[in-house]
Amino acid sequence: MAELETRRYRGLDASERLLDRRTRLVEAGFDLFGTKGHHAVSIRQLCRQAGLTERHFYESFADKRELLSAVYEDVFTTVRDATFSAVAQAPGTLEGQARAGLRTFIRALADDPRVARVLLFESVGVSAELDKRRRAVVNEFAGLIAATVLPHSGEPITPRLSMVAAMIVGGLNELLAEWTLGQRYGSIEELIDLGVDTCMALYDKFVRRT
Repeated sequence: MAELETRRYRGLDASERLLDRRTRLVEAGFDLFGTKGHHAVSIRQLCRQAGLTERHFYESFADKRELLSAVYEDVFTTVRDATFSAVAQAPGTLEGQARAGLRTFIRALADDPRVARVLLFESVGVSAELDKRRRAVVNEFAGLIAATVLPHSGEPITPRLSMVAAMIVGGLNELLAEWTLGQRYGSIEELIDLGVDTCMALYDKFVRRT
């Protein structure tokens, strides 16, 4: 019987099958939440997209909100890791690091509208837990900016620097939200250039020793 079950599930044991089904549901959630929206999608549609049954859905998630949280976390982690990696591999100048990080972050959201929709729209006002997580994400990206500035400023991270970093993240999120909704002020490259120029201007004004 065990051998027959192994053949049926392609050699995956019970925990691996559960992880595979969860992964497929997260992928389905990303596609459907990122195109149709969380409120417009049913659990039945999610299961059909994933090639699973509703029983399989409830093995991994209590409801759609819990799946949305998992989708948000998966998308955020991918964007964050790519952005952090780009900054780490960039030339040693602050401008070079800012350009690498901004280019990676902006491209991730602008090149795939599903990413922007999940991060900027669908995750808003769904649950207190997800709202709290979104605030933590803003602080995490602001922390990256502050940490990137630190070696160039020669000063410790101050509340002033933290506020400037949070302002950059918040402003960039709003600009990308407008971009996603169709308000195109310029090309992606112009958006990246503006982001870099803004970062450098704020650095010169509020952070760098004069």
